[in-house]
Amino acid sequence: MKKLVAILLTSLLLLTACAKQKAPSVPTLGGGEGTDVQNKFSLYPFALSMVETDTAYYGISNFHYFITYNDKSTGISGPLCSDPDCTHNNKYCLAYVGVHAPLLSAYNGSLYFLAPDFTNDPKDATLFLWKTDLSGRNREKIKELSLNDLIIPYQPQQYFIHRGYLYVLGQSNDVTQRNVAERITLMRSPLDSSKEFSILYDEKFQCNSEVTLRFVGDRAYLELKQWPQNGSSAEITLKLYAFDLTTGQQETLADEQIGMEIGHLWVTAEGKIYLPIYEENAWKICTLQNGQWQTVFSFDAKYEAIDIADGVAAVNYGGEGGSVRMLCVKDFSGKTLYEGEMFPGGLGQYVEKPDEIGYCCIGGDTNYLYYNIFPTDGGSCAIRLDIQNGMKADALWNEKNDFKNVE
Repeated sequence: MKKLVAILLTSLLLLTACAKQKAPSVPTLGGGEGTDVQNKFSLYPFALSMVETDTAYYGISNFHYFITYNDKSTGISGPLCSDPDCTHNNKYCLAYVGVHAPLLSAYNGSLYFLAPDFTNDPKDATLFLWKTDLSGRNREKIKELSLNDLIIPYQPQQYFIHRGYLYVLGQSNDVTQRNVAERITLMRSPLDSSKEFSILYDEKFQCNSEVTLRFVGDRAYLELKQWPQNGSSAEITLKLYAFDLTTGQQETLADEQIGMEIGHLWVTAEGKIYLPIYEENAWKICTLQNGQWQTVFSFDAKYEAIDIADGVAAVNYGGEGGSVRMLCVKDFSGKTLYEGEMFPGGLGQYVEKPDEIGYCCIGGDTNYLYYNIFPTDGGSCAIRLDIQNGMKADALWNEKNDFKNVE
């Protein structure tokens, strides 16, 4: 009888231990000492927010809105939460940001992001700038982003941390009785508790705009791709400005009707500008020289979509039958780094239906391309493709594995 009781007690203790099993803690992660925007992860305004340090990748999960990390040394990924007792399935998790505000910045040894403060009122959606250390500890509120003075009038679409400032790029509609004007505003505020923003650029246009912003040193480059509100998207006008961030001085680099289509610009560390232009049924990579666009290299006409990142341009198209995407990657000299299937090893180990996915390129350089994969059965998966190794795919994080039973 005593033996039976002992066995029962042992079983009960084991069950209790399992029920209270703590989630693995986030390891000590370092790096991220820079003070400049990581442009290679800022390809699109609404792409998955992502940054890289010497020891880890960080991102915001696209559906559940948790800050996620991938430890480079181990490949372990999960929510960036320093509470070992947290279940990571509700808004009280320290990794939860609650909104897909496109800002995640590794800056001066800390991680900066935008999120409401759920500790006071779970329903209060007031947005704040926060910082935490790179392991998710020592979370600190920096400043409030005023709903009435900033969010409503300017409708921020993109946020950046660069050399001591929070930059906000707004894109809003100014409505009158007779027309609707689109308003583009670039403003900034220091990384302190102040709520005031100074305006670097503020213009209204009677057209549609797609906006790209790049930071290089003490300069910012603003690209406005514009087309008529009631016209064809083939009637493209390009406006390109450079801003001296130390003086606020603005310089117009281009203001012209250009091509049938253009992509997002890239600016090198030396200030050389590259722009994808679609002309004569093919994508070309051009540079701006003496006020004129000069073709550096071009791609075959079969390629449909283009992405440009740090030192590389990548184009793709649907292969025979449309089930396989084909990819071509070239460096800025025009040298082909890869040509073949986009996912040659398949994605079956990461998603249940690899033939039924959406995808978006969220970053890249001459070593890797980064894609966000959207399976039709929900969630998202961040994939790194190794350009130098035949586009070998590695998952940085997978929402279905990293976040379960989210409330």
